[in-house]
Amino acid sequence: MISPVPGAPWVVRPFQKPAATSRLFCFPFAGGGASAYFQWARDLSTSSIEVCAIQLPGRENRLREKPVSSASDLIDSLHDGIQPLLDRPFSFFGHSMGAMLAFELSHALRSTARTQPTALFLSGSKPPHSICTEATLNHLPDKEFVAAIAERYQAVPKEILNQPDLLELSLPKLRADFTLIEGYSCETRDPLDIPFWIFGGDSDPTVPVSLLYNWTEYTKNSSTVQIFPGDHFFLNSARAEVLKSVVRNLS
Repeated sequence: MISPVPGAPWVVRPFQKPAATSRLFCFPFAGGGASAYFQWARDLSTSSIEVCAIQLPGRENRLREKPVSSASDLIDSLHDGIQPLLDRPFSFFGHSMGAMLAFELSHALRSTARTQPTALFLSGSKPPHSICTEATLNHLPDKEFVAAIAERYQAVPKEILNQPDLLELSLPKLRADFTLIEGYSCETRDPLDIPFWIFGGDSDPTVPVSLLYNWTEYTKNSSTVQIFPGDHFFLNSARAEVLKSVVRNLS
């Protein structure tokens, strides 16, 4: 199933479509991998949209690689890694940490390649200057660190917490991702000029609905907030509704 683009292990295309009219790059949440979007690729397998799932080091087919804990280093590598697939219209979707990565990569592409995604889908994320307002977790000992993530995001399976081997396997990518998030600092730049679609969960304890509207100041173009039923991972519980909205808005 996982077949990275030759020379570009940053991208996984579960269903490669040479005749695709557009590409949808999907960025994972903290601790997540490209497989989070494989069902999206299946659901869109007969459409003209090709799903391109971003695979970060230290997970799944890149498990043996060292995770990246610097936002700027990660964006630089992603910028180069996706270049072979920017030969047709493309859009970005990112959930939680992935929204921040999609946002920063959009700025990087505008600055260097003079190109931008046709649309930016920002899901389950505070706006850039609010990302680091929560208490930091990365200073905690391993077990307490993972337990705190589980409590905050309601997403870490109990098996990982209770099995030392699984916990040890998960820690490097989680530590790296939270180092990246907690060290992130958004630069002051001209707003992007692309439409924003901002998604949130109506019972997300980490991203209040009121904060989602602050994303609108980061684009000169249109911005639309859409709320789905669910907590921080409404991306999974409301998957069909989220994907339907993405496809409708791209159309």
